[in-house]
Amino acid sequence: MKIFPTKDGRLARLMKICQPLPEAMMEPASRHATFQVRGKTFAYYLNDRLGDGIVAVCCKVAPGENVSRIARHPSRFYLPEGIGEQDWVAMRLDTSGLDWKDAAELVVGSYKLVAPNRLALLAKVVPVGAEPRSGPRPGIAPRKTVGPRQREGVPAKGGSGAKRPVGKRVDGKRPDGKRPEGKRPGTARGAGARAARPAAPAEE
Repeated sequence: MKIFPTKDGRLARLMKICQPLPEAMMEPASRHATFQVRGKTFAYYLNDRLGDGIVAVCCKVAPGENVSRIARHPSRFYLPEGIGEQDWVAMRLDTSGLDWKDAAELVVGSYKLVAPNRLALLAKVVPVGAEPRSGPRPGIAPRKTVGPRQREGVPAKGGSGAKRPVGKRVDGKRPDGKRPEGKRPGTARGAGARAARPAAPAEE
C-alpha cells in the first residue's frame, strides 16, 4: 500500500497498520481516508466529519459485536452514522490512554471479514513502529554448516588437520633425514639374500 505524506499523526499510524495487509489500498479525501481491498472498504478514517471534533476509525465487526463493544466501553466506541446498522463500529482515536494495539486488531479483524479468503489468511497484526526482522539477530554470529566429513571426525580437505603428502625415500632415509629402525646401510633385504659364511677348515 502506498503511504501518503501527512501531518496527521493518527492517520500516519493507521496507514502503518494497513500497509502490511495484502493488496490494501488507501484513498485520501481531505482530512479523511478510506481503506479498501479488492474494491471493498474495510476501514474509514474520520477526522471531524460532522463538525464534532471526533477523530475515529470505523471498522466492520461480527454481527452484534458493535453493540457489545459500545456497552462495555461507551467512551471509546460509538455507532457510526449510516453504517452502524450494518455491523460497523467506530473507535475513537482522540481519547487519552489509547491502545494502538487494540486499534490494529480492530482494523485487521475488519480486513479479514471483507477480503477474499486467500488474502484474509495472510493478514496479521503488525505492531506500529515494529519492523520485520530478517537475517541473524544482532550480536549472534550465523551458525556454520557442518558437513558429514567433519561430523565423522575426518579432517576437511585443505584444513589444518589434513594429511600431508609423504615424500619419497632417498638412500634408504625417510623425508625427515632419519633411517628406518632395524636396518643397516649396505644390507640386502630378505633372509635369502644374506652372504654365505665360509666353511670351517677340515681337521686333519
